Amino acid sequence: MQVAYNKANGRRSRNRISEISFGGKKVSDPIHIREGVRKFFRKLFSNVRWKHPLIKGLNLHQISEGDRKALEEAFSEEEVWAAVNACGGSKALGPDGLNFHFVKANWEMIKLDFMRFIQDFHRNGNIVKELNNTFIALIPKVSHPKTMKEF
Repeated sequence: MQVAYNKANGRRSRNRISEISFGGKKVSDPIHIREGVRKFFRKLFSNVRWKHPLIKGLNLHQISEGDRKALEEAFSEEEVWAAVNACGGSKALGPDGLNFHFVKANWEMIKLDFMRFIQDFHRNGNIVKELNNTFIALIPKVSHPKTMKEF
């Protein structure tokens, strides 16, 4: 038992970022490290406003009124269930720690809440902020990373 405990503690110690540089400044306080990592990824994944080319003169066809209405219709339970089944069950866990295997296995119990969420999104165009959270695992490219670019 002690061997497993020591092994886990050793791994935890090796994986801990005890010091890192941000903009040439060394940081060792865990709170400042966390904030620096957050700022690094916020900048890395922020939306960049690109200037889009003009598309004047293109002869684009418009869709029919019937097709437009079909695109705007709410999703049916059958469509949502088909989409759920198309998702790999063992893919990455969401912020709640659940994956699509859980959703599929418990569909009868959760489908009303799941459908309510989908319908609310369709009606309002809003998604719960927490559902768009992302977990990032930092994998070092070098033995002892000194900057975020070495992950």
